Amino acid sequence: TLRILEIISRNKTGVSFTEIQKELELPKSSLFSLLKELLSNDYLSFNEITKKYSAGISFIKLCTSGIENTDLITELNLLTSNLTQEINQTSHAGILDNTNIIYLAKAENNTNLSLMKNVGLKIPAHCTAIGKMLLSQFSLQELENLYYNYNFEKYTEYSISSLTDLIKEIEKIKKNEYALELRETNVLAGCISLPIEHNGKMIAAFSVTFPAYLIETTDINPILMT
Repeated sequence: TLRILEIISRNKTGVSFTEIQKELELPKSSLFSLLKELLSNDYLSFNEITKKYSAGISFIKLCTSGIENTDLITELNLLTSNLTQEINQTSHAGILDNTNIIYLAKAENNTNLSLMKNVGLKIPAHCTAIGKMLLSQFSLQELENLYYNYNFEKYTEYSISSLTDLIKEIEKIKKNEYALELRETNVLAGCISLPIEHNGKMIAAFSVTFPAYLIETTDINPILMT
């Protein structure tokens, strides 16, 4: 049952019975019974036109409740709130999920330039400051394995479009100890990110979003000191 929910959570356009069965290698009768139970309890919904299953309202409520009631989320909300109040720019915090970033906290200013409109949204890690910061903890071999045959989605003309360019960016981040994203998801904006560590391991990262021209024309060292 949990594996089914994991599959559903990875496919935002829905997934068919055949696709689920192929991945789980379950007998049709067993899978049908599990899906029927999940549907009856609103953990799944079924589109009669596309013949695909997707997240139901009970599953969404469960995920939201889990996010809102963890100590990490509480701390990240406090962090982003304080940052936005002090710097007067939108701030975010998130974690790495394979090649994506899941945003877990956000605090906005009045001129919000962020594409991340809702907590829980996923965005490709390679074109975000938080994502690149979290990827910087990996070795070259780990990055090559993670991005093997990966299709680098471009949000703008400035987005990273190859593993070679991503590795160069990661090397720069390891040297500078901060990550920078400039016009890669929004041509009007840029982000600066720093890591959040626990017991010597990077578990999350946070960023502040600025108008792109400010990052291009301003000394960012005072921002990093803040």
